[in-house]
Amino acid sequence: MNILIADDHANVRRGLREILVDAFGRLFPALKPPFETTKYTTLLGSFDDTERASRALANLGVIATISWKEFFDRTSRVEALLQGDPAGVYPRTDFDTRDRCRKAVEELAYGSARSEPEVVESVLAQAGAECATRPHDHVGYWLIGDGRRDVEAMIGYRPSPVAACRRWLLRNAGPVYAAALLITGIAALVLPAFYLAAEGTGPLALTVGIALALLPASVLAVTLVHWIVTLVVSPRVLPKLDFKEGIPPDCSTAVVMPVIVGSPAEVPGLIERMEMHRLRNPDASVQFALLSDHIDAPAEHMPGDIEVEEEIVSSIRRLNARYGQNGDGPFHLLHRSRRFNPAEDCWMGWERKRGKLEQFNRFVLGEETTGFSVTEGNMDALRGIRFVVTADADTTLPPGSVSRLVGTLAHPLNSAYLDQASGRVRAGYTVVQPRVEISPESGTRSLFARLYAGDTAVDIYSRAVSDVYQDLFGEGIYVGKGIYEVASFHQSLKARVPENSLVSHDLFEGVYGRAALASDAARHTALTRLFTGRPARGIVNRLIRELGAADPAPAFPLATAAIAPLRKAAEAADSGDFSPLWSGQNASGCRSVPAAELTRGLAGI
Repeated sequence: MNILIADDHANVRRGLREILVDAFGRLFPALKPPFETTKYTTLLGSFDDTERASRALANLGVIATISWKEFFDRTSRVEALLQGDPAGVYPRTDFDTRDRCRKAVEELAYGSARSEPEVVESVLAQAGAECATRPHDHVGYWLIGDGRRDVEAMIGYRPSPVAACRRWLLRNAGPVYAAALLITGIAALVLPAFYLAAEGTGPLALTVGIALALLPASVLAVTLVHWIVTLVVSPRVLPKLDFKEGIPPDCSTAVVMPVIVGSPAEVPGLIERMEMHRLRNPDASVQFALLSDHIDAPAEHMPGDIEVEEEIVSSIRRLNARYGQNGDGPFHLLHRSRRFNPAEDCWMGWERKRGKLEQFNRFVLGEETTGFSVTEGNMDALRGIRFVVTADADTTLPPGSVSRLVGTLAHPLNSAYLDQASGRVRAGYTVVQPRVEISPESGTRSLFARLYAGDTAVDIYSRAVSDVYQDLFGEGIYVGKGIYEVASFHQSLKARVPENSLVSHDLFEGVYGRAALASDAARHTALTRLFTGRPARGIVNRLIRELGAADPAPAFPLATAAIAPLRKAAEAADSGDFSPLWSGQNASGCRSVPAAELTRGLAGI
């Protein structure tokens, strides 16, 4: 059903385009059609070419205003059945997750003797069993989770040969990955070994030469194997709950910035960054906390410490006065005093960043109240926080990123399930690591930055869509910027980290807490002439995607009039599919605000 509707929609649009191209070809014989037309050009044959072009454009405008996702949700019988999920989770998931479940139903029905409704009924029966507990009571567990094998066995599903090979690869990912690295590494050493042997080198020189070639051979092996994996294995996208309309109270979240402050002059930049996080993610269930330390020193108290603390406290108060009511706002300060560290022979914040986060977790869980010597803001609002998003002082959180991360980790198939005896994570994740990219402005500050950052000005988001470790092993690499669930994360690391023993705590936490990579595509920009006839940079929307950013357009100002009917119809439906969304290269800095709010802000009202 899903495929049929999508195909019909695409066929209608394709036919209207062909009619439009054929009509323009007859009206303007000098114009060469961009593609060969088919039988669709005979439609509307009773009208003259001007009328055909007009009707094709009008119908394209009508199609552009239809929300096909909503249309499918309302008309799909499979969707209606899945809405009866015993756990009540399926109706709360986003469209992409629901679409994955529906496609799983299609695959299971195609590879078995059952119809799609029969497959759904079997899945609902499994999820509704009396012994089913979370996440087994969710239909997604049986369609896109670990329970799918049981459903396949129950309905007699037989995968295609290609699917069977891919499954075998994923079941034996570790040995296959190691063998592939070993084989390609040895193959990369063959050429230098033959060359040295042909030159008549002795055993010692041959051994030294091969040893020197080990590093470049290993780099070549890893690069080649990873490239092949990205071709063979599809990206593993995590299921999500849909929190676009707001994060529910049971998923309350704190965005924290662990920092070290050396002087009052550093405070305004940190406060500005926190304010930007709030403006880009203005959700009522999100709190913002600055976790700060003084710089390392030879004594517990140093000149200038009081000034730093006073500046931070007053800045947090100003933010709460601006965004809160009666001074009770979403911003908080938790500042620590120095402790003497014999291993470092200095006074410093206990365990630096890891220590700040651990003491913050204890504070949230009610296990510790004395870790922070200076606090500001409503501390009670932080009690019982379920999720924490960590952001360094140089991190930018795009608009809506917090709600997407929370929706990802809150999904039952991603939530961590711990062994109560050992505290180890048996299923799910305590941490979700988003893609981390270098911003375009930072990537052009020096020659080294340009070489290291890569193509920051050309779709800087596409490289991380496929991640070998997440796709093969179901786990990502935690680099300290992401979201974690406080209770499960704290439990998985409890009594596992000796003091002064970790240099990189992020990797350690990712291994014990199990980290996943959220690799969803982000919005990006492109140079195009489609909207005005002159080149300008804008956010990629439906018009750019379907025609191509480099597609020729009528000269300025004729292009504006050419797309005016489509733009008018789409905007009437509150859609920006055909509107010029002008933007710089860093589209992640954009946010959607009502025109009235923007006008009041500019006027200072």
